[in-house]
Amino acid sequence: MRIEGKVINLEVQGTIPAEINGAFVRVQPDPLYPPMLGNDIFFNGDGVVSSFQFSNGHVDLVQRYVETDRVKLQRNAKRSLFGLYRNPYTNDASVSQETVYSTANTNVVQFQNKLLALKEDNLPYAMDPVTLETLGVDDLDGQFTARTFTAHPKVDPETNNFLTYSYRAKGEQSKDIAFYEFNDKGEKVKEIWFEAPLIPFIHDFCFTDNYLIFPVIPTDHNQSNGEAGGAIFQWNYERDILFGVVKRDGDGSDARWFRLPNGFPGHVQNTFEKDGKIYCDLSLGDDNVFSWWPDKHGRAPSPDEVHAPLQRVEFDLSSHDDKATVTDVFTDLSVEFYKVDDRFLGKPYRYAYPIATDVSLWDFDQMGPPHPFFFNMLCKVDMENKSLTYWSPGPTDSLQEPVFILRSDDAPEGDGYILLVVNRLKTNSSDLVLLDTANLSNGPIATIKCPFRMRQGLHGNWINGLNQ
Repeated sequence: MRIEGKVINLEVQGTIPAEINGAFVRVQPDPLYPPMLGNDIFFNGDGVVSSFQFSNGHVDLVQRYVETDRVKLQRNAKRSLFGLYRNPYTNDASVSQETVYSTANTNVVQFQNKLLALKEDNLPYAMDPVTLETLGVDDLDGQFTARTFTAHPKVDPETNNFLTYSYRAKGEQSKDIAFYEFNDKGEKVKEIWFEAPLIPFIHDFCFTDNYLIFPVIPTDHNQSNGEAGGAIFQWNYERDILFGVVKRDGDGSDARWFRLPNGFPGHVQNTFEKDGKIYCDLSLGDDNVFSWWPDKHGRAPSPDEVHAPLQRVEFDLSSHDDKATVTDVFTDLSVEFYKVDDRFLGKPYRYAYPIATDVSLWDFDQMGPPHPFFFNMLCKVDMENKSLTYWSPGPTDSLQEPVFILRSDDAPEGDGYILLVVNRLKTNSSDLVLLDTANLSNGPIATIKCPFRMRQGLHGNWINGLNQ
């Protein structure tokens, strides 16, 4: 799309409740120039941040590229200079080894009075929270010393502390993992270093009051293939899914590695402790979701062949073996990109809001087969009784990741609003829709018309009170 700018007072159909004041910030990969090697994977696009700023029933939109080293170099050269995903051996010869390779395209979160645009192979880029001006690479005032920074930091609702981590923390071939915790003043209060059993790929993590859990995706780091100009990441069907479990008040020496059979651990929905056990809720794919990274024999499934239902994994801390156990399956639908009430992160909870896939609701005659990472249901899952209600936007539309907005500070769990982008694929346009969680299946209470099509985004967040 390559669109930057500001649009005041977007068209609103319906009514936005007066209590919704803040900003929905999201990031989308959007290549600044055509790929240098002729094709590329979606995850390698340059990061563009969109901020939908809500105030008194009105919505403004600001959208800007993150001014990364990569973007600046390409703008100067007026062409793409970067090759395969996270493979510096395929970059143009003019790109220095000192260049920060980050695309800053995976998530955007608030830390203190800044936004952090995140890509897990590098440090964050800080941005002005209102104008989206890029302020530069940010190491949290010199307190973050690892080489990489996750795209999925969390906030502990008990302490309001900011929790983050690094994998491959000393370099792309490093087994090191580093965990950091910062208080609400932005001061580092904890730092833990430990090693994984292999060079890890850890996209997301979760926490409880006492533990940290790190799901490791079963890929290999193929250095020789990377140096020869191929993909560095390679699926390994012979590896189990690993879950690193570490005490929050420890030094990392207590790390335990639990196992599940080969598959794909999706983003973590939530985690909690009960009776000496840890329970982790996430989608578990029965095959390689990242089909563009086949195994050493070239085997990779078609995206429509992978099934990823929402499951509960149990880690028995009193056990002396390393086996994790799947104890519950909450829906047979493939789900992802879920949101819960942030007040219940790391604690027992009841409600979750994922998006899901049901191809029976899709118009194959008009649209043909759906694209990979296709979702066309917004769900409300009652985790206690395993019931599900949903809303679907229509037979030619798909959904992007939602955000949850609490109705009021004292509202019951999960009571509020869901906000998300709808891809109107037949008309090549986009809407931002707002739904009430009390009546989700009734559909949007307000539709905000986007002035141009939004690229498929990765992650975003609601920031209460952040607007002009």
